[in-house]
Amino acid sequence: MICAIDTETTGLNETCCEMIELAIVGLNKDFSFNGHCYTTRIRPSPIALQLMSPEAFEIHRITKEELLMAPTAAQVRTSLLIWKRELTDEKIFPLGHNYIFDRTYIRKFMGIELYDETFDYHIRDTTNLITAITDMGSHIPRNLRKACAHFNIPTQDVHDAEGDARLTAILYKTLIGLIKLV
Repeated sequence: MICAIDTETTGLNETCCEMIELAIVGLNKDFSFNGHCYTTRIRPSPIALQLMSPEAFEIHRITKEELLMAPTAAQVRTSLLIWKRELTDEKIFPLGHNYIFDRTYIRKFMGIELYDETFDYHIRDTTNLITAITDMGSHIPRNLRKACAHFNIPTQDVHDAEGDARLTAILYKTLIGLIKLV
């Protein structure tokens, strides 16, 4: 099953920062939404919560108080695996915007072995497509919102994992359409 995936984190340094929001949006083979979505916030460790960068908060606007009410990492891992098993026995094929960043945090959260059991190593990434299209002579901004604006894809004011995962799927489908024209 192909899924658009996005995360929100306490910052950019994976050694001390943690994932605090995860969205996995199921897609059909034509990259349209299939109606299956897993989205949750995750309570970070006390240290990660204390070290949450102001820049990260400015992006996701998730407060420390909200995170203290979020499910624990163990609860989220369990509910994620139940959600996935109810949908498919196959691995999830990830689609992301700069997915290597998200994968780092998801692997840290799940552990490498459980990640590898759940997600396929074949990934789709809009930033890679943007790079390829730019190499062919067009210029498309790498930032998700700016790339969407470039193609007149409406974006929302709120920056959250599910919204960004959905934008990523729409952008990917748009980029694939461009490549088909070449």
